[in-house]
Parts: sequence; C-alpha cells; structure tokens
Amino acid sequence: MKSAIPTPVPLAGWPLSIPAPVPARNPTPPTIPNPLEWAAARLRLTPDPVQSEILLSPAPRLLLNCARQWGKTTICAAKALHFALHHPASITLVAAPTLRQSTLFLRKIAAFLLSLHLQPRPVPNLDRSLLLPNQSQIVSLPGRADSVRGFTAHLLILDEAARIPNPLFEALSPTLASTNGPLWLLSTPNGLDNIFHAFWHDDLLPWTRFRIPATECPRYDPAFLDAQRLLLGDHAFRQEFLCEFTQDPNALFPLELIDSALDPSLHSIFGTKPLL
Repeated sequence: MKSAIPTPVPLAGWPLSIPAPVPARNPTPPTIPNPLEWAAARLRLTPDPVQSEILLSPAPRLLLNCARQWGKTTICAAKALHFALHHPASITLVAAPTLRQSTLFLRKIAAFLLSLHLQPRPVPNLDRSLLLPNQSQIVSLPGRADSVRGFTAHLLILDEAARIPNPLFEALSPTLASTNGPLWLLSTPNGLDNIFHAFWHDDLLPWTRFRIPATECPRYDPAFLDAQRLLLGDHAFRQEFLCEFTQDPNALFPLELIDSALDPSLHSIFGTKPLL
C-alpha cells in the first residue's frame, strides 16, 4: 500500500512580508528669520520705514543713495551680519576707497556680534576680518585693485561706491562669478564720473534703488540743514544731503553742452559710440 502524501503545511510566517522601503527624509532646512524682526529683537535696532524696507529687500543688486549720516553703514552692517549668520561658511567682502573706511564697516559688525554675546575673532592670516561660529567670514579689503584678487564672495558690499575707482570694481565684481551672490553699493553722490552714477542712471541693469535725501528723514534738524547749505554751498549741499548727482561747477564744459553736441547718427570706428 502506498503511503499517503502528507498535506503540505505552510511554514509559519510564510510567505515573508517584506516591508516597503521607507523613503529617506531630507532634513528640513532651518528657517531664516525675518531680517527686520531679527534686527529689532536681537540687535535692539529701531529702523525707520525706509531702513525697514532695505532690511526686508531680497534684491540681489542693491543701490543705496543716502544723505550723509543717515545710517546706511549701521543698517547695512545689520543686514550683512544677518546674511552671514544664516548662510554658514559664506564669505562677505566689504570694500571701500580706503582700508580705514572698510574697517569702520567691519567694526560696526563686530559691535553687533558683541551685543549677541559672540566674541569676534579674525580669520587666520587675515587681520581685518571676522570669523563667525558657523565658519562664515566677513573681510574688509583695501582700496587697491592689486590687493583684492583671489577672493570668492557670497556677498559683496562696496561702501562709498561713488569714490571707488573703476579698476577696484573691475577686480572685485568677478569674485561673485561662482556664487552669483548679492552686490550692494552704498554711497552719497560724488559727481558724474564714477560707477555709482553710471549704475544709478542705467535702466538696463537690474538694480533695486533707494534714494534717501535728508529732507525726507525726520532725524535731521531743518535748522542744521539750512546752516549746512550756507556752509557748503549749493553744489556740495545738493550732493551731500539731497542725494543729487551734480556736476563740478568748475568744469570747463557743462555736461548739457557736451550732450547737445553729440550726433547719434554718426558712429565711431570703435563701435556704436556717437561722435562729437
């Protein structure tokens, strides 16, 4: 007699239940605080409406045309520190016509760091610099084109931009080539022959512009402004306090006369530049 074939008994737990792979979770990037709220809460600043607008502006290309002593260094130092603290391992470069001027900007940021109970220390081998706890660097640069090459910038700030020579700007602008970071130009006008004037009047370039004359700021005493107009003369007063781009009154040929002599139908052999 043939033995009965036993009925197969399924193994316990068979077939195996293989759980579907759980997709990896990307860590949620930290939320960057509102710059205006951060400056008010952490730095104890009380910005006026225009300063608040500047702090909140996300514009990658910024032009600030400010009256003297309006507070552009303070508000932009706060904005730059907010950028550096919330962009780890970033590099902010600050340049001005002289090293003394760019160092003043750096000192303002150092004072803010102390108010945050962060002890500023220099970047190794860079005396006029700040190394933040998140490894971000803020570096002040001299006003010489041959001394600023070799840097990479995530943020480039040009203070007193109307007095920065063209070779210095030409050496600094390419520092943003690999990052496409923000570029801020801060200044009071200084005549017509400079990059600040050129950028302010060139509508083809994607700049966000702020003009803040002293007459629109309540912090200036009208009596002081009246006295300054008498002391400085009309030309200097309009530049220093009214943010106007004015021509040197001692110029041999007024700009309007030169413009009227241009014939746009004639072109130079060097390109499309009109001939006189």
